[in-house]
Amino acid sequence: MAAIAPSPSEPISSAGRWEIADQLSKVLVSPWFRSSSRCSQLLRHVVELSLYGQEERLRERQIAVEIFHRKPTYDNNLDPVVRVAAGEVRKRLAQYYGTAENAGQIRIELPIGSYVPSFHFPVPAAPLAEAAPPAAEPDEQCSLAQESIAGASEEREPGTPVGRRSRTWLALAAAAILVATTWGVWHRPAASAHIAGFDAFWAPLLTAQSSPLISVGELHSRELTFVPDRQRSPHSEAFDVQVPREDSQGIPVERIGYLQAVAKIASVLGAKEKPFDFRDQSETTFADFAGRPTILLGAYENDWSMGLSEGRRFEFQADYARGRKWISDRLKPGQEIGSLPTSSPAPTSYDAYSIVMRDTGAVSRQSRILLAGVGDEGTVAAAEFASNPKYLDEFARHLPKGWAGKNMEILIRTRIVEGVLGIPTVVDYSIW
Repeated sequence: MAAIAPSPSEPISSAGRWEIADQLSKVLVSPWFRSSSRCSQLLRHVVELSLYGQEERLRERQIAVEIFHRKPTYDNNLDPVVRVAAGEVRKRLAQYYGTAENAGQIRIELPIGSYVPSFHFPVPAAPLAEAAPPAAEPDEQCSLAQESIAGASEEREPGTPVGRRSRTWLALAAAAILVATTWGVWHRPAASAHIAGFDAFWAPLLTAQSSPLISVGELHSRELTFVPDRQRSPHSEAFDVQVPREDSQGIPVERIGYLQAVAKIASVLGAKEKPFDFRDQSETTFADFAGRPTILLGAYENDWSMGLSEGRRFEFQADYARGRKWISDRLKPGQEIGSLPTSSPAPTSYDAYSIVMRDTGAVSRQSRILLAGVGDEGTVAAAEFASNPKYLDEFARHLPKGWAGKNMEILIRTRIVEGVLGIPTVVDYSIW
């Protein structure tokens, strides 16, 4: 096995970190570690800090303070708590990997004389390279720029409004939706859950033993923009919120689009009576994702989404010096697909581009679904495409045999007219 230790010169890819986090969860629930809270705490601490690139915190004195609640002035020669615990961790890791059942897994080691762990991936698996899928065979790629795969024979129908002129009642309604979806009470008619493409796409997540985690981008914005609306009641004008200009931080504003995306995905899970957890991305760690399927919503405000799309054919990009963000296509270098400004609001009418991706960890075999757009409207469109059986079923008709058991990445285009979503259209896709 080849050792891969976290270091600035050889960083572990996002895909590799996910696999290591999954392996950590397996080790911690094993008989060797669940019987020792001290060893479990130390192993979790050193692995998670390594995954986050914070090896500078893995010093004996600092570990003693952060994990074993010693005072900063304590003498580690008189109280070698960290060294004793580290030795016990090494012994228990050796016992864990000494069994035939665990021998072929990702190996976590704590080298003697160091508190920075090393990681060994089993041969021939190469999870660090899985983020860059090989060029697909001719029948596994499709360019559909001139036709609408989803809904080509239908008349254009109104979609979901995602306007910026949010009112108090809309925020309250969104909050009610969020509460309802968190309890999994959204249900679609039973007939809609039996369409082949829809079922095949969601099967790896819905059949998993663990409940999925929905991680969504920041639910609050610190910018508030009022758009004049002469159709409003003159009474409501008197209750406009006044933004304190001297407060550079602004005030938190609910992001209605992200809440709508959560509601759409919760409807899929609710229809299958699949329990789930829901968290803001800033409150989620690698340990929360470990050993369970995941749904990531949002792009630039969700660090986990950006990491999962890193190195794929379709990848989110941004140039903050130029003030632009877009999707790149590895097969079409130089193109800035769906480019939008990074700071100012998106236009009221434009083509929103999104990525819909389903990926299975090479070692953990956990399913991960990414639904994200260049803008908030694009994220809602991605969630609509993945949660609506008619879109996935029609798209599946164009896919090669065996697609259901493979990873896939889909580029979606959706026309936005005055904040209203049109029909999601598949532009291109890759399967590997």
